[in-house]
Amino acid sequence: MSTERSVRNLLTELGVGHFNATMMIQDMFISPMTSDPKSPQIIRLVTHIQDALVSMGYPIAVTGYLDQPTADALSACIGGGWEQYSWGDLVANVLSNQKAGAVYTNPPVNALPPTSVAMAGLLDAPFGLPDVPGGLITYALGGYLAYRYFTKKRAR
Repeated sequence: MSTERSVRNLLTELGVGHFNATMMIQDMFISPMTSDPKSPQIIRLVTHIQDALVSMGYPIAVTGYLDQPTADALSACIGGGWEQYSWGDLVANVLSNQKAGAVYTNPPVNALPPTSVAMAGLLDAPFGLPDVPGGLITYALGGYLAYRYFTKKRAR
């Protein structure tokens, strides 16, 4: 591998393949707080970051979402204000900590196993509805159109 520190090299060091790295490069220059958490590239990137954090011993679940346990692990690994860094800086910091041999050594006492607290919409969890563009509005409009279609008087 080249000694050049490019965004593609950062992504491949993180374990991202070249095809996915090509799609993620444009997202590496924006911060996590301004990126779309449901974008496939961001989900894949967060999954690889979570894999790196798990390999350092952080007790998080690999969900692909920036849930609270992942945010806590990033704060412990990088420091406060990580959400304002660009994704590229975030990946570079995680990789440098991983290469330096940083290990999470403060396991919680009598804690429950880590669970996913992935970001979900208001009604996604209770009803098990999948994510769709527009969220609840799309479901409401679809329900209204189905109601109108099935209650329409038909010519005999």
